[in-house]
Amino acid sequence: MRSLLTFMLLAAAMLPTLGHAQWDQLSGDWIELCDRTPQVRDALIASAGVNDLTVRVDAEGNRCHQLRVGGDDHYLRRMDLSGQGITALKSGDFAGLPFLKTLNLCDNELTTLPEGLFTGSWDVATGGQELNLCDNELTTLPEGAFAGLHGLKILNLSGNQLTTLPEGLFTGLSTPPAGYFGVTEPAKLERLYLQNNQLTALPEGLFTGLPLVTLDLSDNQLTTLPEKVFYGTRIVELDLSHNRLAILPKGVFGANGWQYGAHDGELDLRYNHLVGLTEADPYWGPSPRRLYLGGQTEPPDDLEIPAQPEPPIELSATVADLEARTADLEGLSETNAKRIVALEERVTRLEDAN
Repeated sequence: MRSLLTFMLLAAAMLPTLGHAQWDQLSGDWIELCDRTPQVRDALIASAGVNDLTVRVDAEGNRCHQLRVGGDDHYLRRMDLSGQGITALKSGDFAGLPFLKTLNLCDNELTTLPEGLFTGSWDVATGGQELNLCDNELTTLPEGAFAGLHGLKILNLSGNQLTTLPEGLFTGLSTPPAGYFGVTEPAKLERLYLQNNQLTALPEGLFTGLPLVTLDLSDNQLTTLPEKVFYGTRIVELDLSHNRLAILPKGVFGANGWQYGAHDGELDLRYNHLVGLTEADPYWGPSPRRLYLGGQTEPPDDLEIPAQPEPPIELSATVADLEARTADLEGLSETNAKRIVALEERVTRLEDAN
């Protein structure tokens, strides 16, 4: 892979140069590569066909590689940037690549993503898109980090160091009204992998509006879940195993929560601290087809369990209940008094008889 990339870069160095006047006469959709992250630029150069790459010289004499997108059937659909030692990316690194469907950035050293990284990218791509960011060093992500990826179906964020996620992380995945005949299309994200991070909590509206089918949150540090965190989703496979869950809100998987298919659902809660939880507990709504509860252990002494909100007290019902109980007690006291009088009369009769 590296030897091929080296060969392509050497070949690119021998490309003919075009002045800015000649550049204006070229046909096709050309994108500049000079301001992109070096590893991204080099991968794009290596992907170019013979007639799809040139070097432009601007009016100030600066040289910059140019790539023609779509020329000679050059429709870049896949980019593998895994294991390239990338520590940071720039906004616009992937701009002008409308046919890109799979981007692999796994096994790098990224700690965050810049805002607007994917703006103007993949806008008219057909079919499902896949973005892999596994096994980096991500600790934070901005709101709307994936805005612009309107066709994104698979997102892999596993094996990072994420402790929290912003509630608006997935804002911008839906197609804006300006495109597609003025109709807003919903997000298409179906598979989301967040396992092997350090997540301690989830925002309640994190997954709102996502048509998730598979969600993997295993091997994190979650101690509880917001009651409506899965509200409106259609998850079929949900993995919450190997966390620190010690308490669950009653409605988290019920009518106000996860709406899975009754015959398809798979819920994995193994290896948490949900001691005593059984399939008969009122958590599941329509029971999933496969429910895994094994491997539960007692919560450690240092586990801080977030307080659960108390249900609202209906004062009128409470007062009515107290009045009813008071009436019962009064009735009981009257009955006991009658019994005591009857016993006293019986004792008196026995004494008189003796």
